[in-house]
Amino acid sequence: MILVLELNGGLLYLFPSVAKVESHLEAIDIENNEYEFCDDNGQRFIGEIVSSVTKFSMSGFRLKPSGTPDKTVIESFLSRARSLDQSCGDFKSLNDLQRLKL
Repeated sequence: MILVLELNGGLLYLFPSVAKVESHLEAIDIENNEYEFCDDNGQRFIGEIVSSVTKFSMSGFRLKPSGTPDKTVIESFLSRARSLDQSCGDFKSLNDLQRLKL
């Protein structure tokens, strides 16, 4: 599971995979550094623009791992999240996510 924290609004989104994040978010938001990303193991990801905007296509991005997994990253996301805007699987609220901090 991938956690996506919107930095300006404090909204937290959950996605089942990196591919779902890449298909859901817009590259312009990645360029503007509007999100932080990690998985349920505490592995951070960074967005990398892979194609530019042209007259005929939108820009694209991919997520790539950054650093080593660290469970305190999850704690940081949860402490800064104001609400869970998109659930995934059994995780329907911020309280449900507390078990990820183990």
